[in-house]
Amino acid sequence: MKHNVVIPESTISSNTLWLLFSQFVEQTQKEFERLHESISRLQEVYTLQTKTIHTLQEDYTDTKRRLNQVLEGQNQCKRDGEYLDQDIDKSFNYCQKMKPQTQGHVSENTQYHQEDIKPDDLLEKKPRSQSQYQDGDKMNY
Repeated sequence: MKHNVVIPESTISSNTLWLLFSQFVEQTQKEFERLHESISRLQEVYTLQTKTIHTLQEDYTDTKRRLNQVLEGQNQCKRDGEYLDQDIDKSFNYCQKMKPQTQGHVSENTQYHQEDIKPDDLLEKKPRSQSQYQDGDKMNY
């Protein structure tokens, strides 16, 4: 706030000069107080915005972490589903191979014992020959 009042020195009394100076000081103090209040409000707003930004960053990080967990879970389910499909296919193929080749009786080529079956070679299993039976094994006819 500028005060550009020009008063010739000869007409100014010391009381008038003091009164003008006092008014100027009072106006300046009021303006300073308003500026100080504005600065205080701006500092409060800045503090709130800083806290909000920090909270938003934490929320973003947490949301990103949870989204990655969900995506990893979906990927794991997809992999598990693929493994399950492979297991089902192997089991189905194994069952198809284990069906008797002729109706009415089971041929020697399709006889299997529980100890012969291993999960890793379900598709590769061949029946035991007579020479592979050991003493104590029973042969089913």
